[in-house]
Amino acid sequence: MTTCTKQDVLEDYLSKIKDIPTLPYIVIQLFEKIHAPEPRIDELADLIMMDQVLTTQMIRLVNSAYWGLNRKITSVKETIVYLGLREISNLVYSVTLTNTFERDAPLMKRVHFWEHSFGCALSSRLIAKRVGYRDVELAYLAGLLHDIGESIIAIHMYHEFEEVVQRVLDSGMTFVQAEDEVLGINHTDFGPWLIQKWLLPERLCDVIAYHHTIEKAEENKPLVCIVRLADLICLYHKLDFGHPEGESIESEANKTWKMLVECYPRLGRTDIKVIFDEFNDHIESVRQTVKTVYKMDENE
Repeated sequence: MTTCTKQDVLEDYLSKIKDIPTLPYIVIQLFEKIHAPEPRIDELADLIMMDQVLTTQMIRLVNSAYWGLNRKITSVKETIVYLGLREISNLVYSVTLTNTFERDAPLMKRVHFWEHSFGCALSSRLIAKRVGYRDVELAYLAGLLHDIGESIIAIHMYHEFEEVVQRVLDSGMTFVQAEDEVLGINHTDFGPWLIQKWLLPERLCDVIAYHHTIEKAEENKPLVCIVRLADLICLYHKLDFGHPEGESIESEANKTWKMLVECYPRLGRTDIKVIFDEFNDHIESVRQTVKTVYKMDENE
């Protein structure tokens, strides 16, 4: 009798997906130019303006409530100058990913998914700054992408996802537990494959693979803990997929914080409260940004 591994199960599901999402070629070109030894702002602006949707959404995003500018930005070049190259990099991903996964799944509206993802990205950046993580913008990207595997399941395996949601609602189990029961794998298994396919930084694979099992993370434990804590903060503030999970947020947050303190011993007991309170000031701007920038509406 042949025993199937998780990798076997994953490959079987992937073989049945006909329209696996890909990053637009213009984004790949853009990132090559951003990471060139001497990137030129004019070249970046010209490349971005070749994509009218990307241009419009980037300008909307930089003028949204989150940035809190005292003047309106009207051009791509202004946006690049104001934000800087690393921030532009994350801005492009934020816009591109919402367009790549643009359709609703029957039981997961994209407004809920991107509220959670964008909220987790912002919270990850706040935590990274607070603890002194060396790559704040990577923390933002990791937060944005941590649940990307969930969207693949919801969109491409919607019958199975329907059963997953039902089990979460009926039994109070977590999405990971329900996915493992129904699919034999979960969203943390799909995400790393997509990160590799998109040629994104390898450190993101650990975040996606271990953000529900942080004790298994080894090489990138600080980043995994940062994103997991950000994830829990969003769930605490009801920035979820519209389906609350049976997860003890307080105990999980304490466990995650303890592991984060092991990575950054200088952190004190009051820091976690400061982080929770700091994110509280951004909740409404997260919701408004997602609706305004991506023209989403809860009734769409």
